[in-house]
Formats: sequence, structure tokens, C-alpha cells
Amino acid sequence: MEPNNEETLFALKVDDESAAYFREAGKWVKFITIACFIILGFFLLFLTFSSALIVQGMQTSFPDMAVAGGVVVGVLIVVLMIFVLLCIFLFRFASLTRRGIEAHDQLTFNEGLKSLKYYFVVYGVIALLGIVFSVLTNLTKILA
Repeated sequence: MEPNNEETLFALKVDDESAAYFREAGKWVKFITIACFIILGFFLLFLTFSSALIVQGMQTSFPDMAVAGGVVVGVLIVVLMIFVLLCIFLFRFASLTRRGIEAHDQLTFNEGLKSLKYYFVVYGVIALLGIVFSVLTNLTKILA
């Protein structure tokens, strides 16, 4: 970005007010992602200490499916990793966008926006999978 008051971005003008909005959004996103990292850390601790109980409970509830407990723990770990990846993308957006605006560096600013794009792509795929799963579940209930 150029060091003057009107910075260009994809042939759009990013004035001081827009830069202030990006800085403010970066602060809030960073706060939210730090809170999410803390919550995900607590979830990891819970999963670590209760995985044996989950496996044992699944084996007693469903004796025919002895592997079900391990599968549940594995699925929870995959879900945890996806949410960690989402938080990393948001944190990169907040950090790089803010740093790019303050240093008037177009490449850093663009990297921050690219991280936001990846966040929305991953989140969109998860949302679509949730919708498909929900529709399939409802169809099986209707047809059964």
C-alpha cells in the first residue's frame, strides 16, 4: 500500500476510515480467536482425560460394535483439528491485515485477506456437508 491517505486495493480506494475499520475488525477477530483457542484447549484436555471413558461407555452400550468408542474419539479429534485450522485462518487474517495496514504493505494485507478467504471456503464446505447430512437424515426418517 502507498503511504498516502488514499491507499489502493484491487483498484478500490481504502481511505483512513476503511483502514480504521480493518484495524478494529482485526482487534476483535484476534480477541475472539484467542478465546476460541482457549476453549479448544479445554476441549482437548476433556477429550484426553475422558477418551478412555468414552471408549468404555461405547463398548458397554454397543457390545457388537467394540470399535465404536475409538471411532467416536477419532471423529472428535478430526473435528477439533478442523476448528483449530479455522481459528488459525482467522488469527492470520487479523494479524496480517492489521500489520499490512500499519506498514502500508500490500502483500501482507493481501495474505491476510487470503487467509479470510480460506476460512470461508473451509467453513462453507463444512456448512454444505452439514446441510447434505441433515437432508439425508430427514429423507431416511421420512422414507422409513
